[in-house]
Amino acid sequence: MAFLTYSSILMEISNSCRESSIQTTPAVYPVPMPAIAPPPMTTPDALKAFGALAQESRLAIYRLLVEHAPDGLPAGVVGEVLGVPSATLSFHLKELLHAGLVTSRRDGRFVYYSAALETVDNLMSFLTANCCAASRRSRARATAAHR
Repeated sequence: MAFLTYSSILMEISNSCRESSIQTTPAVYPVPMPAIAPPPMTTPDALKAFGALAQESRLAIYRLLVEHAPDGLPAGVVGEVLGVPSATLSFHLKELLHAGLVTSRRDGRFVYYSAALETVDNLMSFLTANCCAASRRSRARATAAHR
């Protein structure tokens, strides 16, 4: 990636540093880099996510947090809305956090939970990565056979 330098300023700094015997390296201003895409989901990650969602209360919690994305909800509100006792809710939120399906943040005395929508996007990409690949190969063989 290219960097922009301020050569005239650097020359002045370099000259003044030479006079004072200070060693410098040229200052550079990095060009903004595009956002880095998350790594592709692996089979163990997908199994962890599916395992976390394969329970009625956790699925309900996740769906509620999706409704309130991206801000999320305080844990107490999630429990009240779904009628889940706080100890049970804490267990389920821990499982969803461990699977990367939710994030948490403290705001004063409240802990807010939010759906990590990018995880489900990655899960969908994982599931459909090879979509229709066999059909394309079959069509290619059929086309080649008719020529």
